[in-house]
Amino acid sequence: MNTTVRRKLRLAAVACAAGLTAVGCALPEEVDFAAASTLDIGGGPASTATADINDDGITDVITGDFLSTTVSVLLGDGKGGFAEPINSEVGINPADVGVGDFDGDGNLDATVPNYGKGMVTVVFGDGSGKFANPTQFPTGEDPNRILAVDLDDDGSLDLVTSNYKGGDISVLMGDGKGAFAEPVNTPTPAAPIRLLAADLDEDGVLDLIIGHFGSHDVSILYGTGKGAFRAPEVITTADDPAGLAVADLDDDGHVDLAVANYGSNDVSVFLGEGEGEFADPRRYPVNGGAPAGLLAVDLNGDGYLDLATNNSTTDDVSVLRGDGAGRFSEGALADVGDDPRGGIAALDVDGDGATDLVTVNHNSSDMSVLLNNGGGGKTKRAGK
Repeated sequence: MNTTVRRKLRLAAVACAAGLTAVGCALPEEVDFAAASTLDIGGGPASTATADINDDGITDVITGDFLSTTVSVLLGDGKGGFAEPINSEVGINPADVGVGDFDGDGNLDATVPNYGKGMVTVVFGDGSGKFANPTQFPTGEDPNRILAVDLDDDGSLDLVTSNYKGGDISVLMGDGKGAFAEPVNTPTPAAPIRLLAADLDEDGVLDLIIGHFGSHDVSILYGTGKGAFRAPEVITTADDPAGLAVADLDDDGHVDLAVANYGSNDVSVFLGEGEGEFADPRRYPVNGGAPAGLLAVDLNGDGYLDLATNNSTTDDVSVLRGDGAGRFSEGALADVGDDPRGGIAALDVDGDGATDLVTVNHNSSDMSVLLNNGGGGKTKRAGK
């Protein structure tokens, strides 16, 4: 979609939202998923990430298997299928998984926070999907999330963990050769359960967004460069914020923030006004129970970002269709495996150009694949 057409459609969406016109005010096109297929992975998966692990031009999936002391790599074939999982040992309770080239050899490596051990484990890839040489580095107490990002703009990836029992985050600066410095810990207002990095105040420095389960808020730590952060600023969301997404949801050039609220079964959308300022949130109900994660991705191919949540207690995925003006309407509901709190990811599994979804299901120890049939038609519940 070219820029002029996209801008005209966005202006029409804004007019519809404001009630200024009835022309062109149809709901965004529906999303249609095929019934989910499933693949067995390691025990009790708690997280997922996507990357081209074996450098064949096809996106693969990697999961952190909380009850199995492993990460599982599922190599995609680009035609809708995945190979049997390749399991690599990473130590006890891998609660999350991050991917990046930590030692500069051109192969992707992986890292996990080891919940209950106060450390992260880094394993080094050989380019085939296998990881070896696990190396541990200390963090705060009970790390549960991890990010691999370049905080000081030196070209080397650094690590950030959120530490649930410690009530803080740990920053470990990387040397680009596979080693990391001692952690620098920064307190958070409440126990952190979700972690995301983005430049919210548009100063060219990454900031951190932290979700606090058991609360009604998220905190933002604005970066100052070199891996340092200002004191947290708290914004109110709703009950038990458990999923975070950052994207330009209304196409105005500013970053917006969306939060999936596990306890209130809805999503709070904060439209950005630039330089780290946000409008008051709009809340959109989710037609599933206990959303544990959140994605911002165009699922119906209209050029506007939609929102998708993986719902822990109802074992499904909900879609909220975006109109390009930062507003959302209820969309598809698709069944997946048992307790998909392990995560949700977007990729083109079958190479047809439409964005598909995968969920990682904690209780059934498997991954569900939802192939996107494209837009159009009525709301459907795949799998029933």
